[in-house]
Amino acid sequence: MYRPWIFNEDILNAGIPSPYPQLTWSGRGRSLLVHWETNFAPIQRFDIGFDDALAGLVAIDESTYASTRDYGLPGPDEFDGTDFAALPWFVWKEEDSTRASLYGDLGSITYRKIDSYFFFGGDVVLLIDVADCVPRISAE
Repeated sequence: MYRPWIFNEDILNAGIPSPYPQLTWSGRGRSLLVHWETNFAPIQRFDIGFDDALAGLVAIDESTYASTRDYGLPGPDEFDGTDFAALPWFVWKEEDSTRASLYGDLGSITYRKIDSYFFFGGDVVLLIDVADCVPRISAE
């Protein structure tokens, strides 16, 4: 079950959330860096690094993701915001994800644990599966 992921207290302290953040990403080998930036006050800029951990990545145009089901994107019944404020949450995390089964028998040998992150951005939606990783967060 995906739950809101609060990776930095600034997100909570911002009050009314900004419109969807602008997300860009880059990868090298099995490392992935997601750059998060809001364009409205309060400006928030973060880099979220998944070092040597990438198991899978799906990137979908934000304007079409709601009708895209063949890529294994989680459906509405897979999100649980219970106990969280009724804000639009732009990033969700499923710990010890059920998506691990997608990586088959070799995945179960290669990875101890897979966590799945679901980012909603202004232009893009990212579904990132990472193995055995604690993300590195840095604010600009």
